[in-house]
Amino acid sequence: MLYLQNLFLFQITSRPLPYVPSWIVIFLFIQTILLLYLYLYSPKLLWMPLRALIDHRIRRELLESKKSFQYRLLYLLDLVFLISLSFLLYFLMRDKPSTTEVLSALPFLFNKPEITLYFFILGASALGLIIKKQIFIGIAQLFDEMQRYYIFIFNMDMLQKFFGLITFPVIFAYSFDIIQSPFILNFIMTLNIIIYLLFLILSFASVAHKVWIDYINFILYLCALEIIPLLFFLKLLFN
Repeated sequence: MLYLQNLFLFQITSRPLPYVPSWIVIFLFIQTILLLYLYLYSPKLLWMPLRALIDHRIRRELLESKKSFQYRLLYLLDLVFLISLSFLLYFLMRDKPSTTEVLSALPFLFNKPEITLYFFILGASALGLIIKKQIFIGIAQLFDEMQRYYIFIFNMDMLQKFFGLITFPVIFAYSFDIIQSPFILNFIMTLNIIIYLLFLILSFASVAHKVWIDYINFILYLCALEIIPLLFFLKLLFN
């Protein structure tokens, strides 16, 4: 009898399992498989982007082996970053009144508005990252400065991979209600933005033999491809 009472109390006080949509589970499973594959291939690969940012020797080795299979495996971290970034934006925008109003005004999203919103964010994020990188490379080629700015581009690429690695556990925990406060998501987003902008400036400072045109190009790049999109996103998020 006492056992049945304890069991009954445990069922009442225990925390129910959260409901997680199947499409979210699928994306989290894909990220987990990618990270597990990298870990089984070589545990050092997971921390290679961070090591490349702080260790000149690792950076030189990666630059000299860009066509190797090991380097190409790091592209999997780009996919992890893209999915995590899209989830971060999705969770921040999902419960906003402005987002709900927009979704309710579109009849073709009525059946599955959440997954449609996520795929829209995923596509927009992928397109934005591609456009930003190609514009910067185009500017460097236009002024025949590709060689000098190559380390700058490489650092930004490694930082992006590292962000995907550290953001994934937070997204995973938030999806399964292990973390329930949206403040954590805002903190992670803000921290990533601050680190990214600071590292952007430090990477530009490491470019050798800068002249006045370099500063003008960097200011144009910072405003057009970093600050303006950030302000647009903040206006959309906190409207």
